[in-house]
Parts: sequence; C-alpha cells; structure tokens
Amino acid sequence: VKLVPLDLSFLGLGVVSFSYAEILFALTFPATDIVSEIWGGKRARNLVYGGVCTYVITMILLSIATQLPAPTYWAEQDATYSLLFTSAPRTLVASLTAMSISQLLDISLYNWIRGKTGDKFLWLRNNGSTLISQAVDTVLFYTIAFYGLMPNEALFSLLIGNYLLKIVFAAVDTPLVYAVIAWIKKDTPESTTQPQE
Repeated sequence: VKLVPLDLSFLGLGVVSFSYAEILFALTFPATDIVSEIWGGKRARNLVYGGVCTYVITMILLSIATQLPAPTYWAEQDATYSLLFTSAPRTLVASLTAMSISQLLDISLYNWIRGKTGDKFLWLRNNGSTLISQAVDTVLFYTIAFYGLMPNEALFSLLIGNYLLKIVFAAVDTPLVYAVIAWIKKDTPESTTQPQE
C-alpha cells in the first residue's frame, strides 16, 4: 500500500492521499461489468470468488513466509521482510473483505439496473453500480486496514482521495467498457454471449 499525496487545494479539499494500488484495483470493476454484460451475473460472481480464493492463498503463503528463517548472508532480510509483511495480514483481510463485498454489490447493482433498463443505458449501469460499490469498498478497506494506525484526519483524507480517484476512473473507463463489449460481441457467437443470472 503505497500512499501518495494529492493536492486538491484548488477544490478546497487541501492535500488528500490515495493508494497507488487503487489504479490497478480500479480495473476490476469494469471487468466484472463487462462479464456481467456479456455472460451475466453468475459468471461475474464466479470471477469474484476466484479472486477471493487468490487472496486466501496469498494470506496463507505470506503468513508462512514471515515465519521462515532468513539466510545468514543477508542479515537485513528479517527486519526488511517483517517491516513489509507483518501488517500484510490486516491489509489482506481488509482487501478481501472490501473486495468481496463491493464486487458482489457491484454485480448485483449492475444486473438490477440492467433489469430495469434492458439493453439501453450501459453507461448508467456501468457508472451507477461502480460509484456505489466503490464507496463501500473505500470505506471498508481503509477503515479495516488503517483505523487506529493513523490519525482519524489522515484516514479521512485517504477515504476522500481514494474515492475521488475511483470516480475519475469510473468516468474514464466507460468508453473502454463500451469498446470491449462491442469487440467481444463482434467476435463471439451470440448463443454464447447471452447474460444469465
């Protein structure tokens, strides 16, 4: 979790922070939206369950790795590795909790909006589901990962900075979602691209 300051004084928000990892994580929401649009909510949820399994395996492997001895030729390894990964279980639990809840919420909202709008308003279901579920993700992750480890003002700065970044990504990814869905539908037989709940 590399925290980066972001000066938003011109918006009256002062200096807020965001996590660099959010740039990569932001791609997971349009990915589940695309899978929901093409193959339906069930397959998108299976994608999330696969991610949850990956997190659990990572948590187990990191836990084991922190207990293994370091080689004698690199005395700093224990200190460096411990510094990097002793907080990893809390961060991974926060990530696992936030990711699974927010992604499943995103899929549910996406498919609910699709049920109301049919094939119209892809932009609405893409952005509406993402903005709500990303708010949930932001609050859950940063509260679980950092509450009590930093002042509440700094935590609030992280929440604001990361959610603003996610809003920008949600707006920017909409043309990408349209393009990927059109590309998949063009090259895939229609019988295999029918959304199924």
